Amino acid sequence: MLKKFSISVLLVTFFIFSASEICFAELALVRLTVGGITLGAEMDWVKETFGEPTKIFDTELNSSRFACHEYGEPPTINKNGVNHLRVLYNRGRVVQVICDGDDNKLQTFDGVKLRDHFSIVKAVYGEPDKEGKPPTKLKRNVRADKYLLYHSSSSSYNLMFLTKRGKVVAIFSGIVEVRE
Repeated sequence: MLKKFSISVLLVTFFIFSASEICFAELALVRLTVGGITLGAEMDWVKETFGEPTKIFDTELNSSRFACHEYGEPPTINKNGVNHLRVLYNRGRVVQVICDGDDNKLQTFDGVKLRDHFSIVKAVYGEPDKEGKPPTKLKRNVRADKYLLYHSSSSSYNLMFLTKRGKVVAIFSGIVEVRE
């Protein structure tokens, strides 16, 4: 009897916590994991898991410089349906993950994948904190007609989905800059 009661209390607590997370659209940091890459993961772990990057360069975001590793080719170049994964590092730790492409094998911690309908995103994460037409800078990299932005419990990191005709075409996790 006590065991059933304990399980019931745990389940009720879990559902209350999950509902409050969705209602406030503030995500726990672990839920920002994309493609199995958690924010804060070490560069060496990513290399061990995904192999050597196809491209390495430095980039600027929010007036700061970051090391960037890309795996695969962007969808504008790649016609083979392979995913494109971009990982930004600060001092050897992951601060941003972006995935796009035609293949839907890469997914978020909660199971949202490329090519899922945006209604699935809303069913999983609730109403976004911000939504609208993507800024021009984002549209240059990934052709999209809408974005959905969710804030995390960390003030520095967010989760963003870009969609085109209702389907997810890119997932951004970590430092996400959206300027109109």
